[in-house]
Amino acid sequence: MRRQKLVLHIILLFFFSSLFLGFNLKYFSNNMTDQVRCSNNNDNFTNIRVCSSESLIVNNMNEPLTHYLNPVMINPLQTIEYNLATKTEKLGNTDNILTTQLQPIIPSFTGTLNEEYVFGESPIVKMSYPFPPDDRQKVTSTSSYPWRTICKLFITAQDNTQYSGSGFIVDEFHILTCGHCIYIHDSGGWVSKVEVIPGMDGSFTPYGVAYATDYRTYTGWTESEMEEHDWALVTLDRNIGSYTGWMGIISEDPSSSIYTGILNVAGYPGDLDNGYSMYFDSDDGEAADEYNHWFWMDTAPGQSGSPVWIYDGDDRFVTSINAYEYENGAYANMGTRINNEKFDRLNTWLSEDSSSSPSTNLI
Repeated sequence: MRRQKLVLHIILLFFFSSLFLGFNLKYFSNNMTDQVRCSNNNDNFTNIRVCSSESLIVNNMNEPLTHYLNPVMINPLQTIEYNLATKTEKLGNTDNILTTQLQPIIPSFTGTLNEEYVFGESPIVKMSYPFPPDDRQKVTSTSSYPWRTICKLFITAQDNTQYSGSGFIVDEFHILTCGHCIYIHDSGGWVSKVEVIPGMDGSFTPYGVAYATDYRTYTGWTESEMEEHDWALVTLDRNIGSYTGWMGIISEDPSSSIYTGILNVAGYPGDLDNGYSMYFDSDDGEAADEYNHWFWMDTAPGQSGSPVWIYDGDDRFVTSINAYEYENGAYANMGTRINNEKFDRLNTWLSEDSSSSPSTNLI
């Protein structure tokens, strides 16, 4: 009788345990399905064409991006810096940022070299139309302002893959470019070498070559590949900007007409002259939001990091950094907008380096 009761207890224990285990397995399985579905959604915002190199695989994108952000993601505005000499990275203090109550403008500087003629940019006459047609124009006066402030980048990734990009000088020894020019997720992360050549025209390098010594960007790019934060400041090993000068930088509310009026872009597209010549285009802007800027100028792989600027007839101000294009020109090309937060961050970074100007002044 005791044995029968014991067997009955075991059977009942097994029965209820199975029910409980089955419930938990079903609950766990459902949760896993939700996680996978969420992960698939998160992948959607990476289907965008990167303009840094012809070797990158691109996906079709026929409509504006939809963002699916991970709720447990780290602060995308967290700054991160990488030193090439020590091969170390460090996170910055997000609270330490210079702010201004004035209109966010960094003035331009034409450099210490003699002026030459200015290539055909115009603040009034619209020089091209929504693509097609491709009406990029070759810049033959790369040693004149503002073209000499625009740089060709030769990039060596951690896995020794070679990439090509563009950038532009912002002070004596810094350039701005895209985050995906200095941190390439599919090629080992932080790139191991960047050669910066202002005003390059074929084999002609009027100001020589500068080399990157330090990178700054946001973890929103390095950790999450967010195109909203695809930008980077590169420190150079010489004061090359003292000779070339630089264009100004401006930030306004995204509804401002500066983002939809006539815009200019120049850089080193890889589909023309193998990326060894500078090309320029001018056309309408399309729209802007807090983080990005859309425009109809013709661009191509190799022009990532090119400046997008306005010209009022007297001065030039960069508004955005060219970064992406949609497959087959399905929508306007896109760049990272220098919003007020990025404008203040840029001023902070430049201020941090103001007392550490490189000793090399040779061009």
